[in-house]
Amino acid sequence: MSEIAGAVLMVVCAVSIAPFLWEVCDRRGTLARLVPPVTPVTTSRPRAHADFVTFLSSVARSVRSGASAAQAIISAPATCAQTEGVQRLLVSGVRVAAATSGDHPHVRVLRACIHGDALSAPALDRAVTDERFRMQTQHDTAVAAAQARRSARVLTALPFVFLLFLAATSSSVRGHLFSPVVGGAVTIGIVLNITGRLWMRRLVTGAVRPSPDMELASTIASVLALHVCAGGSVADCFAALAPVDPRCAEVSSMLRAGHTLATSLSPIEEVVPSLVRTVLDAHRDGLPVNDAVMRVADDLRDASAAHIRSRIAQVAVRSTTPLVLCTLPSFLLIGIAPMALAALAGLSTPTL
Repeated sequence: MSEIAGAVLMVVCAVSIAPFLWEVCDRRGTLARLVPPVTPVTTSRPRAHADFVTFLSSVARSVRSGASAAQAIISAPATCAQTEGVQRLLVSGVRVAAATSGDHPHVRVLRACIHGDALSAPALDRAVTDERFRMQTQHDTAVAAAQARRSARVLTALPFVFLLFLAATSSSVRGHLFSPVVGGAVTIGIVLNITGRLWMRRLVTGAVRPSPDMELASTIASVLALHVCAGGSVADCFAALAPVDPRCAEVSSMLRAGHTLATSLSPIEEVVPSLVRTVLDAHRDGLPVNDAVMRVADDLRDASAAHIRSRIAQVAVRSTTPLVLCTLPSFLLIGIAPMALAALAGLSTPTL
């Protein structure tokens, strides 16, 4: 009876302190993931976006002060090897349009703000706004993903912590830990634990991954808004987007071949129907497309961010399936079964 009473007492203590340990580990793990290290990594995506925002802001200030496009880009602090390459080309005398012909996202955004050989300050301001919104979205996504991953790690580590606690405090558990029955139960629990952890990791990874179609739609609308804000055309936009997606390359080739705008935009009609409809309506009515395209770009950008946030919010609900099918049984097999089997073995052993 003393063995059973001790086992029950340990179960009660473990259940009572488990929520506190979970909360402490979750908070500390989340802070560790969010607080930057002493030496920041300049190649990380948030840092690269922040540097690019500084670069665009500096170029916009120089343009407003009367500097030429080449002088504004050369005087701005470089953010990556691609922008440094653009600056070197401009210093050597290459024209701005030719120097910004690369396919890097930062170079593509800079090229979208150029019309002819002149930079547009309003387009640069819009590019800064887009990049800051993208930084905020990535930060919010990283926070939510870090919390979800930390919760999954704590849940999968808790059975092993409980097993170590039992092995350290109970001689009967230590004595029966390597018996066939207890060893088999622990082995099955480990398999279920690993399965549950991989399952929850896949749920979190899939939630933070943006939808390809929504990401493409947001990119097309954003680049088109920059082009029309800078004074460019729809043809210039899809010429710049040709390396991004084959459908954009098809639109660009059809526009160069002289097809009608409605026919040329048909390859992307399923991806961005609202944008295609807006451009065609403005073209048919002879109205300026700038404001309408910018509104559609803002709507698609917000929709893409909201889609990611909603998928992350669903992780808590969807993770109940691996918790019930894998994590909870693994806790019972790893943390409770050794103690229960050891207590039953002690009761069945006759005392002399």
